[in-house]
Amino acid sequence: MTRKRTQEGRYPISSIAELHGYPPHRIEYVIRTRGIAPVFRAGNCRLFDQASVDRIVEEINRIESRKEMR
Repeated sequence: MTRKRTQEGRYPISSIAELHGYPPHRIEYVIRTRGIAPVFRAGNCRLFDQASVDRIVEEINRIESRKEMR
């Protein structure tokens, strides 16, 4: 059973990857290199709000567009 999001609209990395069709390691890379902080932690799980998810997806799209220009 996979959950798309938590009750409060907080998304774990696995759900962000699943919802947007990216591998989790790509999400991790963007979070680490862009300094995107989780809005909440549930134990060892980092949770991100919709604004953070939008930024993560935007950054991935920016990286992808740069790759296509080469």
